Amino acid sequence: LQFQEGHRYSYRYTSVTKTSLQGNIYNSSGISLTCIANIDVRDRCNLILKLQNVQVKTISQGNEEPQRGIESIRDKLEKHPLPFSFQDGKIPRICAVTEEEAWVLNIKRGILSILQNSYASSENNSLQETDVSGHCPTNYRTNGSVLWKTKQLNHCSQRSVAFTSLHSMMPPDKSSHQHLLDSRLECTHKYKDGVLENASCTESNLL
Repeated sequence: LQFQEGHRYSYRYTSVTKTSLQGNIYNSSGISLTCIANIDVRDRCNLILKLQNVQVKTISQGNEEPQRGIESIRDKLEKHPLPFSFQDGKIPRICAVTEEEAWVLNIKRGILSILQNSYASSENNSLQETDVSGHCPTNYRTNGSVLWKTKQLNHCSQRSVAFTSLHSMMPPDKSSHQHLLDSRLECTHKYKDGVLENASCTESNLL
């Protein structure tokens, strides 16, 4: 895994969070976020994540509408770049500004977590990985340029939030205090010339 110094890598990022009663996926609500995630590479220990073109929408029974206060949300997500280091597929350090709000930082940490690939440095199929989800047992498997990653999130330690992704933007409700029966993250990564080309992750939480 390697990013070339002096280059910018741009990814289209989309995250959709939905809540529904089990067995009734059509009566669901949620929120979606799309943006361009730019990564500027100064050197291996000095990379910068910068978001632009942020769009946030609410989802209700299949319909999408712009989130109220979208201008404020967009400004907060786009305002501050996030410096970080990237070494052997891992992100050992981020350096957020002190005034960055927790929910903004969690979303940026979630984006960086997608870049992380601990298998690249260890080549162990089962290991402990630390990212926005906490310190988690993680399983990897590969096939050529494709890598699959699976985490049992309810087995993670040092988990600062019950849910990753966009739940920090949603109003608190009773579900945030209920016991998680099962929590799972599955990702598929595709690489080209040692650099992430695209990725897709699905997080499911059963209450």
